[in-house]
Amino acid sequence: MSSSRSSSISEGSKRSISQEFLNMRNKCARRVDQLENDVLQCCRDLKKQYKEETKEKTFPRSEYLEKPANYVETDKFVSWHYDMSEFPVENMCIQLKNGRVHISAYFKDDTQSLDIKREFLIPDHVEKSKLTARLTPNGILTLSVPVKIVQPDDQEVKN
Repeated sequence: MSSSRSSSISEGSKRSISQEFLNMRNKCARRVDQLENDVLQCCRDLKKQYKEETKEKTFPRSEYLEKPANYVETDKFVSWHYDMSEFPVENMCIQLKNGRVHISAYFKDDTQSLDIKREFLIPDHVEKSKLTARLTPNGILTLSVPVKIVQPDDQEVKN
C-alpha cells in the first residue's frame, strides 16, 4: 500500500509542478509580449518626436529652395557659401542638373563618419552656364553665378 500511495503522490506532484510551470510560462510570455509592445510604442513616440523636432528646425522645402540661409545676392552675382572644412576635396561632388545644384560630401575615419547632401534651385535671372565653384584653403565652398544683364528694349547694344 505504501508503494501505491507514494506513486500517487508523485503523480499528483508531477501534475502540480507541470501546472505551475505552465502558469509561470504563460505569465512570462504575457510579460514578454507587453515588453515588446512597450518597446514598439517607445519607438513610435521617438520617431514622432524626432519628426516634430526636425520640422521646427527646417524651412518648408519651397522656401528653402528659393533662398537658403547662406544665399547672397548682389547686382552682379548670386552666391552660396558652405563650410566644407570637415571634408577632403576628393570626397566632394558638385553637380548642376535641371536648374538645381546638388552638393554631396562625405568624411569617414576609424571613429566617425559624416555625410551631407544639399540641393538648391538656381534663380532664373542668372547665367546658369557660368556657375563657378571655389574652395578656399580654410574649407569654405563658394558657388557663384553672374546675374543676367537685361538691356532695355529702347537701348542699342554696343559690341
